[in-house]
Amino acid sequence: MKLRVNLYQAVLQPRLEKMTLAQAAMLVSVAVLLLILGGVWNYQQLLQQRQQADLIGQQVQSKLKELEIYQQSLATRQPAAALQQQAQTLQQSVDQKQQLLSYLKQEISKAPPQYSNVLRHLAAIDLPGIWLTSFQLGQQQQFSGVVKDSQLLPRWLQALGKNALLQGQSFDGVKLQPLAQAPFLTFEVSARPTLLQDDALLQAPAVSNSAGPTSVAPTSAIPTPAVLTNGGQP
Repeated sequence: MKLRVNLYQAVLQPRLEKMTLAQAAMLVSVAVLLLILGGVWNYQQLLQQRQQADLIGQQVQSKLKELEIYQQSLATRQPAAALQQQAQTLQQSVDQKQQLLSYLKQEISKAPPQYSNVLRHLAAIDLPGIWLTSFQLGQQQQFSGVVKDSQLLPRWLQALGKNALLQGQSFDGVKLQPLAQAPFLTFEVSARPTLLQDDALLQAPAVSNSAGPTSVAPTSAIPTPAVLTNGGQP
């Protein structure tokens, strides 16, 4: 009876796979070929990226040159002759209106207003329920007083404007304030000559496409400024 087993038999020993020289050369060749193909592909990709970068750089340079040309053209650009002529015409019109405004102010300061005629007119248009405490004549008209009913004030102002010396005025402010004794109200009305409205005088007129002379219509003189305070009723 055998008490030993021979483990070194050829059948029981592990087999080692052996590669021939041809197979090893083929494997190395495939690996080298794959490396070469990968390098070529990477080089092509890098070359394409460089070409794209060069193209973008050329486009940027072209745009910079165009920008420089536009800047030079803008620096040497002059406004149209028609626009220059229109601007000169408007400036002349504004200068003429400023001269007219100065002339009107000088004319106003030459002669004092006719207080007697205004006082007679105020007495003629006296309405029950309105008491005039003070008024001012001149370049700016101002009337102050007390009214019992606010609806009487428009009627009184319409009657006041019928006076020839007070025509041509435009109201620029009306103030009403209640008194402690109801229903009485204090009023303050201010007016000034329409021709002395700076905004209306200095507004530039519309200029047509055809060039032509600018004319200013003559304006009559307005009464001179003065201040008169009347402590009684009209």
